[in-house]
Amino acid sequence: TSWFSLVDEKIEKSFTSAYDKIILPSLAGALKSRIQNVVAKDSGVQPAPKSTRAFPNPTASPSFQRLQRFVQEIATLENNIAAFNRLKTTTSVQDLGRLTKYLFNRDLPRQFFSNSDYYRLALSEIFGEQIAFEQHSQASQEKLRLLYRNFLIEVLDVKQNLPVLVDLQKELNAIVNYSAYKKMDEKDLRQLTEKAISFADLAISGKIAGLSKQLFDPGKSYDETMDQMVSSQLLGRQIASDLGRVANLAFSRYRLNLAEMRSELVGTFFSVENGQLVSEPSSGVISLIDSLTSFLNEPFMAPVDSYQILFKIPPGKLLFWDDVTLNKAVNVVTSYEDFTAKRLVSYSPALQEFFREVGRNGVRKKIVNYVALAQSYQAEPATMTGFGARELLAKQVSNIAVATPLFAKILGVFDDGSFVMTTANLRELLINQNYGVLEKVNNLLSVDNLYSANKEELRWWKGEEMIGFKLFNVSDGNDMNSYLAAQRFSITFLANEMAKPILGMLAQPFLSGIPMDMPLVAKWARLVSVLADYEKKVPGNSLQVLEKFLSEELNSISLANCLDKVGDFDKFAQTGDYFLDVRNHYFEAVEKQCESVGFKDAVKKYNHAASFFNANLAGRFPFTKTLGNAPEAIPADVATFFKIFDSMKQSQLEMLKMSAKHVGAKNSVGKFIKDVVSIRPLMLSAMDSSNANQIAKVNLLASFRSDQDREYGGENIIDWSMNVANSVTTMRDSTPILEWRVGMP
Repeated sequence: TSWFSLVDEKIEKSFTSAYDKIILPSLAGALKSRIQNVVAKDSGVQPAPKSTRAFPNPTASPSFQRLQRFVQEIATLENNIAAFNRLKTTTSVQDLGRLTKYLFNRDLPRQFFSNSDYYRLALSEIFGEQIAFEQHSQASQEKLRLLYRNFLIEVLDVKQNLPVLVDLQKELNAIVNYSAYKKMDEKDLRQLTEKAISFADLAISGKIAGLSKQLFDPGKSYDETMDQMVSSQLLGRQIASDLGRVANLAFSRYRLNLAEMRSELVGTFFSVENGQLVSEPSSGVISLIDSLTSFLNEPFMAPVDSYQILFKIPPGKLLFWDDVTLNKAVNVVTSYEDFTAKRLVSYSPALQEFFREVGRNGVRKKIVNYVALAQSYQAEPATMTGFGARELLAKQVSNIAVATPLFAKILGVFDDGSFVMTTANLRELLINQNYGVLEKVNNLLSVDNLYSANKEELRWWKGEEMIGFKLFNVSDGNDMNSYLAAQRFSITFLANEMAKPILGMLAQPFLSGIPMDMPLVAKWARLVSVLADYEKKVPGNSLQVLEKFLSEELNSISLANCLDKVGDFDKFAQTGDYFLDVRNHYFEAVEKQCESVGFKDAVKKYNHAASFFNANLAGRFPFTKTLGNAPEAIPADVATFFKIFDSMKQSQLEMLKMSAKHVGAKNSVGKFIKDVVSIRPLMLSAMDSSNANQIAKVNLLASFRSDQDREYGGENIIDWSMNVANSVTTMRDSTPILEWRVGMP
């Protein structure tokens, strides 16, 4: 409903009274309130919240929309006030309707406009209050300045409106330093390239074409808003002019800042002509984009999917490498090396080290992916000693032999210590795989039990000749050579065909210097080396020593010479040499059995000699403890005794002496042997001056007055002397020595 409805002519005057007292005061009050709301400083002048969007065109910014809205509100307010003040003269019901809609957001009924004669007549009779608003001009202008300032702050903020430029400058300045780009790869470089291209596209798109102008001129919407300021009674031409000057000055500084933005890699980002910024990307930016695009087109910079290497070999699985995939990694490395050798120098010197490092990081990333894709697993047999298992192991070794040169090529890109965790895990994977295979090869060596013999302890040997043939159950030298050749063939296959490829992988520089205990590496490396020396006939190599010992030296041993022979053999320390260890094993077995057999023989001979001595020489001179009337020993018996005694070798005598100590013999066997040995030369020489074993002479040391307690008057003798044949000495001689030779009295 409306205040206005068709009424009788009699109440026409009541309409006029209603306008004056109710309607128009209500409109006037609402207009005055609207003026207060529009020009209030605390209404809509706060800076707009930071937006995540950029506004290269200032008229698209929230702050401009606030400014534009305020100026439009002022213009609308002024138009409505003017319409209100003209109601008495215009009697326009349309103006009245627009005022109602503006102030109360209500539409008047259509009948009001179609039957308006009474209303227009009533309007002509109203008192006609005028609303003055000039006093609000200062408040309006102050609010306008605040809104305009916020507008300039927002649209002339490089970070807010040109973030792509700020980010590009930040990244380009950062990558001048190695620490900033040492971890960058192909993906990071593509993002950098996209930013550079985005900036260049923005610069030439026309969206920021206004930057090329000398004065601040963001476009049609801005011009229309400024025109509204000029035509406004509350705002006016003067403030519009003032704000324009402020904007032009701020814009000039803004353009200057943009013109000075630069990087060592590109120089300025915008083109600058005659000291003035031009809204175009600089030649440095275009050159950088061309360089980045060209570099990203290199094969080793192609995008790849991300795969993860399985660093732990699953239980019960054998790891194999797909050489086709590893060759793809090699091609990536080759492409990169070709680039660094030939094409890298064509780029700006400022980019060369950057491209070298980023390219290498990209290559590393691709290598990790290809290594992950190259992994293949097969089920491991329950035992690795059967024929099928050996074939599978040989297949794995062959696979490693093929993969080793490929890994040597591709893993060199990790030499500088980058990709620390990936590098460490990959090294550990390769070491565990290859050392695990080497352990299986070593287990085959144990299972094959090479150089095994018939009852290795040799307890069966009682001194027979050709012990070596009997030990290995061969009939003669030819059979022995065939046996040794078979053993040599087996270990050569294990060493050269199975272990050597593994050693080649573990010897790669990429895997060197790892603090892991790998004793089998040293063992098999020595085996390979010894076999190579054997093929070259290098004298003294340990396989040659072993074969000579088994085929010749063992067969030269007999009961008669074993103690001497064993004593003459070289004794080798425990060095970890496989062949010397086998040789030492049999040497120790022979030595032990020889000592056992030799000791029994020594006891037998000693008992014979002792029985003869006791029966024929004991108690006879010179084998008595005291001088007396004991009968003299028969020289023939003495000679027979020493002949029996001399049948014992020196080593047997030593064994007898040691054995006597251990068993605690009542009569010292050792002392008896020592006494017999000490008198042997003298006794044999006395019996036979032509004896080849006689001694040339005997030196006797004289001792005077050695029993003074039994002397009587000896102190009265001035001098003492002693002579043997022609040799004389006295008590005054410092060294009273007498010489006796065979045949002298």
